[in-house]
Amino acid sequence: IIAQNPVLMDWAKDHDTVEQKAVGSSIIFYRGTFTAKQAMMIPSGLNIHDEVDASNPEVITQYETRLQAQEDGGWRWYFSHPSLAGHGVDVYWQKSDMKEWNITCPHCEAEQILSWPDNIDQETQQYICSHCKEVLSDADRNSGVWKNKDGVEWTGKITGDYQFSGWHVSQMMLFNKTAKDIINAFND
Repeated sequence: IIAQNPVLMDWAKDHDTVEQKAVGSSIIFYRGTFTAKQAMMIPSGLNIHDEVDASNPEVITQYETRLQAQEDGGWRWYFSHPSLAGHGVDVYWQKSDMKEWNITCPHCEAEQILSWPDNIDQETQQYICSHCKEVLSDADRNSGVWKNKDGVEWTGKITGDYQFSGWHVSQMMLFNKTAKDIINAFND
């Protein structure tokens, strides 16, 4: 990633090793989550766990102890494609404010969260409103707001009594994913 991105190349002038990079006055450690040994001996202020559902949950818990030196308890970010309810990233999602991308149909003004198959016309291979069935443009899909499970619009702070700030990112909200792409992925 660093080699392909000139901005990151400027930030990471010391190309120490594959597992460790100096970025400004900070150090990034790239570690695995298959053995507890990976989580030992490195203090941390921010743990970023990618593909949580493919990781060993006991090792992720071990990484939490690396944050103990932080006055605020440190930061933890969890990313993954959900696999099973009550497992992996879903554990954190259930403790979060569960933000979803809400759009408003320009034709009927119905607010909705894009979902399969309700928002795709499989014959015309276009995004549609789940209420009036009119075509939604890319601009319509991208002109939304984040709202939590209580219906409160995201203002930059977690509202309510939630342990995590959760974001559901669907391919249907991405400007570069056509309805045809979604249909093909479903059929494959």
